[in-house]
Amino acid sequence: MTNNTATAVLAVNAGVLEHLNPAELAIDDNVRTDAAIDADFIASIATGVRQPVYAVRDSEGVVKVRDGQRRTLAARDAGLTTIPVYVVDAEDTEADDTERTRRRIIDQVIANEARADLKPSEKAAAVEQLSLTGLSATKIAKSLHTSKKTVDAALATAGSDAARQAVDAANLTLEQGMVLAQYDDDADAITELVEAAAEGRFDHKAAELAENAPARAAIAAARDELTAQGYTVITDRPSPSDGYRRLDQYVDAEGTAAAVADCDPEHLVAYLSAQWHSEYTCADGEIMEVDDIDWDLDEDDADAQPEDGLVDPRKVTKTETATAAVIWFHTRPDAAGLLTTWEWSQNNPRKARPSSGGQSQDQPVSEAEQARKDAESAARKQTIALNKLAVAAQTVRRTKLREVLSRKSLPKGKSVVVAAFQANTMWRNADLYNLSRQDADAKKLAAELLGTDPMEAIAEATGERGQVIALAITLAAHEANLPKDSWRGGHEYFRSVGEGRTRYLQFLTEAYGYQHADIEKVITGELSADDIDIV
Repeated sequence: MTNNTATAVLAVNAGVLEHLNPAELAIDDNVRTDAAIDADFIASIATGVRQPVYAVRDSEGVVKVRDGQRRTLAARDAGLTTIPVYVVDAEDTEADDTERTRRRIIDQVIANEARADLKPSEKAAAVEQLSLTGLSATKIAKSLHTSKKTVDAALATAGSDAARQAVDAANLTLEQGMVLAQYDDDADAITELVEAAAEGRFDHKAAELAENAPARAAIAAARDELTAQGYTVITDRPSPSDGYRRLDQYVDAEGTAAAVADCDPEHLVAYLSAQWHSEYTCADGEIMEVDDIDWDLDEDDADAQPEDGLVDPRKVTKTETATAAVIWFHTRPDAAGLLTTWEWSQNNPRKARPSSGGQSQDQPVSEAEQARKDAESAARKQTIALNKLAVAAQTVRRTKLREVLSRKSLPKGKSVVVAAFQANTMWRNADLYNLSRQDADAKKLAAELLGTDPMEAIAEATGERGQVIALAITLAAHEANLPKDSWRGGHEYFRSVGEGRTRYLQFLTEAYGYQHADIEKVITGELSADDIDIV
């Protein structure tokens, strides 16, 4: 026998529940090769092991842990002097070494395979129940040895039927459930997020939805109002193949432009899209005109003053709002007695149509003119929408960068990849290190991503941490080369700029497993701008 102090409190079959010193237990061979334990697990064990570990006592009296090696190791680290151990005498149950090995493996596989973690919705419900007992989120986090952020996520998930169902069905985290809970009344958003999670793009989709939240809300409100009035509403622009055209392309028999109020709602389709509006206000809340702001002022120069009569852009607040715009389409012009502009002209050759310069308000524009206006409007809308997606992608990307740059060393096994990336940058894009323009200063970005001045940090860094800091400077240089309109390209005469952007985004994937947003795939050439659906 060993010197373990043992107290037999329960004997079932051939086993006995004993309280033994974890430091004196032997860890048997185990099918689980990675017994890694972290600080949170050790903290949860520090208050006591509640589920006994399973062990066998061999012929020499050595107690070997078969199931519960992580609990045993954590108990040692936590300084516990006794833990509950269910001990079976190996001599009574295993005839020889071969049988002993077989039984050990079978026991360990069954023990590990039979365990099932709580479903995310069950964890959320448990936290909610603790909250209902009067425990604060902080005390719940301390009791469960988890973070307050996780508790907040659990409470948010528990409060949303859609989030609770989705986290289980799609195997999402509680943090993802908290995002889903924000869209409890938006089934489309829930679907988009779940689909994005399956593709590893959840964070990107969440950022895109947040960026477009005002537009989605405006469209949803307009859709509900028009639907209640009996109109058919769509949010994807119809194509000529759909068999109907814009209402403003029709006139009645007298040549008067068709009006919504005169049409049967069953013959109309309302196409909704978002329109963004920017408003600038100065410090006292006064709304400013764009032309009243000195946009040419050097914002990096603290002493710079705006031109006489103009406002300092640094003292102006920009607010963006969205409204829903509707374009009406008619599906049954024959039944309504409507004619296209061309048809009306053919039927009334002697009645002059107004020229484009003297267009009357009750006459529609020509099809060619309308097509031109539609194309210009679509281009403006695409630019605004894709710029917003680029801002959303930047938020996710830089959050990822701050996380990886907080580590003490480069990603394991990626030192050659990092070296090649930095060498290529210095060889082909060295000018990026000194890139400085509004909202894109490489040196400022390096300090922002690291959370400190890189030159001060590297002076005190260890070798491995120094490599991370050096990489941060290179990453910041590339970030400065990715303004929100990078998706446009336009660098035919400076091909190295576009190549540098592609090389940078591909490096993030290779080194850190970063998943590209669709807008970033436009930059790398995997998609075109027209491939992206916009709000």
